[in-house]
Amino acid sequence: MKDILIIGVACAAAMLLGAWLYFSGDSVFPEKTQNGVVSMSVLDQGANSGAITERKNYRIKTQEQLEELWKLVHGTGAPTTVDFNTKEVIAVFDGTHVTGGYGVSIVSVVDVKGGARTVSLVRTEPGETCMTTNAITSPFQIVVVEKSSLPLTREEKTVVEECT
Repeated sequence: MKDILIIGVACAAAMLLGAWLYFSGDSVFPEKTQNGVVSMSVLDQGANSGAITERKNYRIKTQEQLEELWKLVHGTGAPTTVDFNTKEVIAVFDGTHVTGGYGVSIVSVVDVKGGARTVSLVRTEPGETCMTTNAITSPFQIVVVEKSSLPLTREEKTVVEECT
């Protein structure tokens, strides 16, 4: 009988917790988690950024700006439509390299308490023992994140990938 009472209390507590989480909605689980990490999705990435040959970063706030950037990267075509009422786009470009083996990626976007949005990115370079293509490359990545009015800051780490 005691086991049934314990199980009943546990079930009731679970149902109350579930109801509270359901009805409190966005205030408990906003798009940004409690620690400030902002969800993101990759819109585009590659090893050839077209007309953008310098190390550069962009914050895109309109569909027109995204279309202009897309033309610089791809020359033709159109990007996916982004809902700029709730989203914005962050694009990072690593500049031109005379060989392959380079890359750049955004590993996190975090809204820091105190009023900044920090974009953390990792640049990869080939180690001295790596065989690389002799092709000119210019890595880039474009991501979609929740819209914010916070100023952007950037953290960057370079990782040399050694080959065996």
